[in-house]
Amino acid sequence: RLHCGKNDRITYFFASPKVKIIATPFPLPPLAEQRRIVNKIDELMVLCDQLNESIASTDSVRTRLLETLLRDTIASSANTSA
Repeated sequence: RLHCGKNDRITYFFASPKVKIIATPFPLPPLAEQRRIVNKIDELMVLCDQLNESIASTDSVRTRLLETLLRDTIASSANTSA
């Protein structure tokens, strides 16, 4: 069983003694700062999504260009040989 304790600016968790005690305090920023962090992460995730879409689009264009280049090269080579 996991319990949560709070001491002013530090939140800590510990398990019941039967399992294993984990008493490592770690600081948490104020709630307003946590919200700013979450908002910034949301903004960055939007940018990551846009970047992924751009990469996928670029990959698609590159593939089409390569296919066209190969098709034209093969056709040109066939015309020269004939």
